[in-house]
Formats: sequence, structure tokens, C-alpha cells
Amino acid sequence: MRKITLVPHQVKYAKEMSLLTSTSEVKDALGLQEEHTTVEGTIGFIEFILEQEKAGKQYSRCIFNENEKLIGVITLKDIDSDKRSCHIGTWIGHPYWGLGYNPLAKARILYTAFTELGLGYVFAGAKVDNIRSQKAQEKLPYITLFVEDDFPEEHKKLEAQVNAPCILHVIEKEKFLTWYRETANLGGRISMEDIRKMIRESKTLVGPFPSFHVNELPDYPHELFLEWFKAAVDKGVHEPHAMTLSTTDPNGSPDARVLIMKDVDQHGWYFASSSQSEKGKQISGNPNVALTFYWSLIGRQVRIRGTIVEMDKDINAKDFLKRGTIARAITLLGKQSSILHDQRELEEALTNEIEKIKQDLPIIYPDWTLYRVNPLEVEFWQADEDRKHTRVKYTFVNGTWKKDLLWP
Repeated sequence: MRKITLVPHQVKYAKEMSLLTSTSEVKDALGLQEEHTTVEGTIGFIEFILEQEKAGKQYSRCIFNENEKLIGVITLKDIDSDKRSCHIGTWIGHPYWGLGYNPLAKARILYTAFTELGLGYVFAGAKVDNIRSQKAQEKLPYITLFVEDDFPEEHKKLEAQVNAPCILHVIEKEKFLTWYRETANLGGRISMEDIRKMIRESKTLVGPFPSFHVNELPDYPHELFLEWFKAAVDKGVHEPHAMTLSTTDPNGSPDARVLIMKDVDQHGWYFASSSQSEKGKQISGNPNVALTFYWSLIGRQVRIRGTIVEMDKDINAKDFLKRGTIARAITLLGKQSSILHDQRELEEALTNEIEKIKQDLPIIYPDWTLYRVNPLEVEFWQADEDRKHTRVKYTFVNGTWKKDLLWP
């Protein structure tokens, strides 16, 4: 069974990558000069990719096969968040040509492009004289061929980049996702054993990860959190402010959901919700909660345990009015988590609420509440590829923060 894994670029892959690009077949297909295929040239390429990804201009991954061999590279380049578009480029090492890895890698990264990066169009082009690449693209069941007249600017940009006549195809979000759903995640229906194998073989804790200097810890946990949060943002972590809020219901059973952090300061971590939502009711019954942040790209997790306090009504109202129109309208319906019998009910009710908001009336949802988690324990966990993880725990004792280093 052919299988691929997409892994972030690391300098340690330079030697393997250099060997693959040094073959005449790959070098000619990519139009590479000799200096580009050396280990030093490849390191420069990897460093460039990482800089481009940090700037949000590219999303590039190394392709590993089922034998954990690096076999190529696939890249979403020229990412334009305003146009919600990019171009895709792939190369596979010559020993792996024709084995089905290329379409697998394309499907995997396209799914990321449309579901995680929020793109709507991915362009795929080829030089007019690159018949092999054209034939490979034409086999993709979700691609729309020869769109040069529909997207003249993209076509012109592509030809300017490669300095040669090109053809242009496009993959559109809805068409691809329809195909993806119908084929049950790459290649028809898959068995439970295939799924279990994919789970077992999925890579975890793929570094390199940043250093964690435990001898230079700040006195307060929110200060370290802000350092880590900035590192996550700088690395390009998607939705770094997303966190898991864990609560308990009246029977003591745990519950959890992902929501967005609104703020953090020396007093605690903030989020907002309706006090009449399920989580709001659970918080009212038991204000002891936990928050979890996980940023896989930098191998860091932050766990917070504490108690909830509610902000005053004026602050709650200001927070509610900062929300988007649709978000406010949905909240004003007051039906979160109740059973929806027909999607049309939601659409009709939502339209009515949006019309009210458009009248510029400062409608405030009375149960909207900004909560703060006052921390009692905050643990910072830094992953290590060899599983020698670094853990530091802050504990609030007698009005001061105590710091301890924990075993992995």
C-alpha cells in the first residue's frame, strides 16, 4: 500500500534531498543548475523555504513514503490571502516516478490548502514543452484544465517566473472537496486495519523544536506564556489563540471544547460565552476549570488549572459589541446546543437577527459573559524528539508563584 507523510522542512534533510535533485532527470525537469543541487545549495533552499513560510508566502513539505524515505518536496507557493489562491509545485525523486506518490502528496496538501489555510483556488502550471508534467496533471480527477483565459494575471505571472510559455490549470475548493469526500480520503474505501496502520505510522513530535532555558524563567507564568505565544505566532502556528476549555457537568463528568482566548494579563486568561450555554451552566455549577494550549509546530503545550470569575456587565457588553455581525446574530438567537430540526429554521432566524443589527441598534445579549480564569497551576511542556521533554510547573502558594522542574 502506497503511503505518504508530509513533514516540515529541516536542514538535516539536505543531504537526502541533494541526492535526489542531483539526478539528471530531476535536475532537467526542474531546470536546476549544478550549484543548486549541492548539499550547501540545498541548505540554502531549505532556509529560504522556512523564511517564506514564516512570512506566510509558502507552505512547503518534504514527502516521505511508507518506508520513511524522503522521496520529494511539495509546495504551495505565492500564497495570496486576499485572493485566497496560490500555485502548487511538486517534484519526486526519479527512483519513485510512476509509483503513485505524486497524486497522493497533491491530495494531502490540497486538503490542507482548502480546509486549514482557507484558500479557494490552487493553480497548477507547466511549461508547454514539459509533456510529462502536463500528462500527470491531466490525470487528476478534480482539476480544471487550460484556464489561461479565465485567469490571465496568474498565467502571465507563471510565464514570467519560468521565462517560458506555459499552460495553466486550476483546482477549485468545492470541486476538490467533493472528490475527496466521495473517494473516502484517497483511493476509495479504506478498511479499519488501514486506518489503524495509518494511526500507528503517523509521525509525532517532528522537530526541530526551540530551546527551553529553565534557568531563565520569569517570575510570573503569564510572562512566559506571552513569550511562547509570540514564538507560536512567529512560527506561523494557525490559530495560536485556540485553546481547550475543560469543565464538569452536574454529575461530575468531564466536558471539553475548543474556543478562542480573548486576552491574557497578570490576573489570568480570558474567554467569552453565554452564561446560559452548556459550558456557562457548567461553570456556574463548578467554577474549577482547565485550559490547554497545544502548538504542534513548535512542540509546546501549556496547561492551566484555576477558577472562573465573571467580568462586570459593562465589560461584557463592550466585548459582545466587538464581535462580528453574524457571530452576534447567532448568539442573540439564544439557542446554542438546542436541537435544530431543519437548517432552514436557522437561516430564517439568522436573517431576521442580522436585519435588526443592521439598524445600528446597540443590541446586547444579556447573558453574554466575559470570563477570566484565575490560575492556580500553570505547566509549560516543551517537546523533545527523543522524548526527553522539558516540563516546568508554576504553582500559586501563599500569594506567590513557586516554580518546579518536572520529570518527563
